[in-house]
Amino acid sequence: MVLGSRIYLTLCVAMLCGCQIALPSLPDLAGAAGTSSVTLSQSGITLRPPKGYCVDTKSLRDTSDSEFALMANCKALKGRRISPDDPAIAVLTASISAPVSGDAAVDPKILAEFFATDTGRAALARSGDASKVTVLDSFAQADAYYLHALDRSPNPIGNLSPEYWRTITMIKGRIVTLTVTPFTAYPLTTAQIKKQITNFTQDMAEANLEQREVIVSE
Repeated sequence: MVLGSRIYLTLCVAMLCGCQIALPSLPDLAGAAGTSSVTLSQSGITLRPPKGYCVDTKSLRDTSDSEFALMANCKALKGRRISPDDPAIAVLTASISAPVSGDAAVDPKILAEFFATDTGRAALARSGDASKVTVLDSFAQADAYYLHALDRSPNPIGNLSPEYWRTITMIKGRIVTLTVTPFTAYPLTTAQIKKQITNFTQDMAEANLEQREVIVSE
């Protein structure tokens, strides 16, 4: 991968990781419109969250520059009470870049180097402060790069866990980053969060099977 492509990849990933919004609490989700999957008009990418989760259609941003969606418990989106034992009890997001250059690829080596820098950790922080983020684990699996982090940034709404998992992959010529973040009131173990991000990533890959691109490494 040439230097220009390395810079392009890290810039795209930084922009997507930094695309933070004020994520809601479970009560805030009541009355939102939810659907089990949706295909975005600009990219043609199908969003398919794991079982028990639905896409909040009111959260959709579908433009030529970027796309975004929030996903949450289907029952919560319909205003129904849910049990703390319900496995679908986190907030999921999907952020999608504009089309990338033809030689760009999600290279795990480049991403590992990027997230080891202050700039990379700042991109992972809600506050943009690199000192607030600790990268706990990262690895490449199948066609995705997985990252486990703690973000100790101030939480404006006070109900999201500092711990989350993220994956970065390529679908249909665009960089896609997926996240799973639990609520502090409904804590999940690290293993549970990891399982959910793995299921989310696999479901997205299967929903867009023909558009998947293989990770390459130098």
